[in-house]
Amino acid sequence: MQGGKKRRRVSATRKRGAEKVTCRTKGTKDRGTWDMGEGEEEEKEEEEEEEEEEEEEEEEEEEEEEEEKEEEEEEEEEEEEEEEEEEEEEAEEEEAEEEEEEEEEEGESHEEA
Repeated sequence: MQGGKKRRRVSATRKRGAEKVTCRTKGTKDRGTWDMGEGEEEEKEEEEEEEEEEEEEEEEEEEEEEEEKEEEEEEEEEEEEEEEEEEEEEAEEEEAEEEEEEEEEEGESHEEA
């Protein structure tokens, strides 16, 4: 087939109207691509949008986790403060009781004398 027209082997996907297909001309190792429209660009844009959405979701999840950790820490601090206050109140009550007992003992010793 010297000097004749080169035949093209067309893939089935191209026949069906695919967005992007590869072609190989017979007798050479040339490979070319056809852009059958704006589908490829749209696909890229959709993929980029999906990636951005996934990144945003991950960031939101991380922020929520951080907020939860902060809330837990605040709750723990509040609980510790409450416990400390209760301990202080109990200590004060014990001191007051001890003072009352001492006063009663002093009063009894005065009465006996």
